[in-house]
Amino acid sequence: MQSLGVVFGIFKDSYKIINSGNVSLYKIICFLILPTYFISLINKLASDALLPETGLNNQTNTTTTFNQTQESGLATFGPYIPYSHLFSSEFAPFWRLQLECFIPTLFFKLLYTSAGIYTAAYIHTGQDDVIFPKVMAVVCSKVWKRLFFTFFSTFIAFIAFTAVATLVLATACTTFLTVISSRASVITISIVVFFVMLTYLTGLVYLMLISQLANVVSVLEESGGFTAMKKSNQLLKGNMWVVAIIMFFFLAIVHCVVQYAYGKLVMYAWSLGTMSVIISSLLPIMFTLIELVSQTVLYFVCKSYHQEKVELDQVNNV
Repeated sequence: MQSLGVVFGIFKDSYKIINSGNVSLYKIICFLILPTYFISLINKLASDALLPETGLNNQTNTTTTFNQTQESGLATFGPYIPYSHLFSSEFAPFWRLQLECFIPTLFFKLLYTSAGIYTAAYIHTGQDDVIFPKVMAVVCSKVWKRLFFTFFSTFIAFIAFTAVATLVLATACTTFLTVISSRASVITISIVVFFVMLTYLTGLVYLMLISQLANVVSVLEESGGFTAMKKSNQLLKGNMWVVAIIMFFFLAIVHCVVQYAYGKLVMYAWSLGTMSVIISSLLPIMFTLIELVSQTVLYFVCKSYHQEKVELDQVNNV
């Protein structure tokens, strides 16, 4: 209950920061977060237009049209395409589009993550004089480089963890198949798969928590990559793990609801009206800002819990 109270306190402080009326937050939304969702929307619409042009929709035995799959509820993204054709020359325009959209998306994500965390940190400490040009000057110096290194390190950690989990699962299943009888193997392998998947999901949540707080560490401290992840792990020790887990699952539930509303009302239901489209479009944008601000407040709570000083001036000197 104490941890739950801390979580509600974090969200309360996050609301105060967002509702502080600081112009920099609105500029971050307009100039950094909003373009990311425009790119995502353009990518979705262009991908739906490109996939039927691959010529695979003529294979009636394996491919259905987008409208048919939507009506049957079997797919929510384009037509069904056999995996063997995904990397054929016919899909070259599709993959080129994904790359062209990925680069600007990563660019804007680095900028709005750095700017959002930096601005929220200064507002949280009572320094309301932070302005957007100052924020961008700090972000464009060395902060974005540290954050990019942290993004890359997190990606490597997820890939390595998934590879190890897959290897362990495959080895365990193979071992049980060769040792015990077929009837017993089905039950035993099911139990093994369950525990391996449970361990994998637990580790996945652990890495997500570490990576989220590591982003804040990379922006507000002179560390990045695996060093920031190590620092993040230290900050989450003790009762902070409970707080972080409660926050994670609460935000994950809200994220699923927001993305579902965004997908249904914006991507596929323009006929519901302009106001519905506008409101549902603003939901993921505001959620992105709330997530950044709440993670920043969590960082301060962790620092306070471990009785560590927060020196924001070092960010200006980078």
